[in-house]
Amino acid sequence: MCMRDSLYRRGLMRSWEPDALTVSVGNIGWGGSGKTPVAGWLLDWAEKNNIEALLLTRGYKAKPVSYPYLVKPGALAEEAGDEPLMLATQHRKAHVVVDPDRTRAGKWAMKNFTPGSSFWTTDFSTWRSNATSILSYSESKTSTRNGTASSRPAHGVNRPQP
Repeated sequence: MCMRDSLYRRGLMRSWEPDALTVSVGNIGWGGSGKTPVAGWLLDWAEKNNIEALLLTRGYKAKPVSYPYLVKPGALAEEAGDEPLMLATQHRKAHVVVDPDRTRAGKWAMKNFTPGSSFWTTDFSTWRSNATSILSYSESKTSTRNGTASSRPAHGVNRPQP
């Protein structure tokens, strides 16, 4: 990650900056750490504030006919992925777009919609966008008296502007 970030900062790798407030929701690890609930909360916030929202996600296990894929309520879970379909169904005013290449999806969505905000779910291994802000967290395991462990978000980070 540090090397990739350095290459982007020096201009040796290209990045893209969306024309909307952009928040990237991600963590250091892979799946299962709470990106989807946080993305849902952000979509709720955008809807309550009358902001047209866009959510870009790679759509784990999604197999659409083509990319980018705009997820609509009633789509097949096999095409959209179960979590993008759930978010599109719960947040009907939002545009939920599946594509492993979130930059391609973002450019496509910016041509087809006029979002006031965009939210990206990512593990940061494929980061290629200049987000306004990054909400990053890692799982923090804490022991309890009965020997079980619980997880909680550890921190939020804003990306420094160059």
